[in-house]
Amino acid sequence: MKKYVAWLAVLILCLFTVIGAAAAETVVYVNDGGTGDGSSASSPLGSLVEAIDKVANGGKIVITDTYTVSEEFYEPAHKGDIVITGGTLAIDAETRDRYYLSGPGSTTFENMSLLDAMGQGYVIVAQFNKLVMGEGLTTPADKAYIVGGYQTPFEEENIKLDLDSDVTIKSGTFRVVCGSSRGASSTIFTGTSHVTIEGGDVNMLLGGSCNGSAMGNAEITVNGGTVSQLMMAGDVTRRINGDAVLTVNGGVVGQLMVNNIMGHATVNYNGGSIGQTTKSIDEKITEFV
Repeated sequence: MKKYVAWLAVLILCLFTVIGAAAAETVVYVNDGGTGDGSSASSPLGSLVEAIDKVANGGKIVITDTYTVSEEFYEPAHKGDIVITGGTLAIDAETRDRYYLSGPGSTTFENMSLLDAMGQGYVIVAQFNKLVMGEGLTTPADKAYIVGGYQTPFEEENIKLDLDSDVTIKSGTFRVVCGSSRGASSTIFTGTSHVTIEGGDVNMLLGGSCNGSAMGNAEITVNGGTVSQLMMAGDVTRRINGDAVLTVNGGVVGQLMVNNIMGHATVNYNGGSIGQTTKSIDEKITEFV
């Protein structure tokens, strides 16, 4: 009996050891000029691509001081959820300051500064991957764009049109947050855009597209923060071809525009404040109603 209990104790200890090892988070460090292996703040990698590759199954990337993106940046594929934190991510491309997400795991930015080094504005493009702008972000006051879908130019043939977007904003200041895609395009997307505002300041929130294309449906939730102008569909003539649902549980919405929704529009008001509300269909798209 004593022998059995001893073996059972060893088995339980081994089990907890394995579980603890499996639960340990992979942390990789990166910085401009880094020449190390990324295992510590004193030995950072010099490449964000290499850092993401190391946490492809899930983990955290810590910028020890400053990491500079000097051209359009495309994340390598990562099946796990990754968090990028610490220091400053300086987006400093000569032409287009754009950071493109990959997946299928999510990407979270938190407790860091996002620097628009050229002063021309930057765009974080989720490409229908899950994006979280987490707590503790410092961003440019008026030149940050968040795009849940694609940013033109994108391949308008041979792309999936039924993908859903998933964007959450917890802090930071943004000029535009759009649930679908951005840029001149006639592409009709059929998926659902999901946008959740937990905090931060958003000048313009679009349930659909910005400057082009259309989206199938939109689901928007405001739990906190401030949204100066909220358009349940896209801007101008951009439309939601299906239904749009807005739920306001808290926060401040300055102007709510129930616009260009071809199906049903639903607004659930449970708290917070809405300053002004309008309803409209642009005359150029009335034929689609």
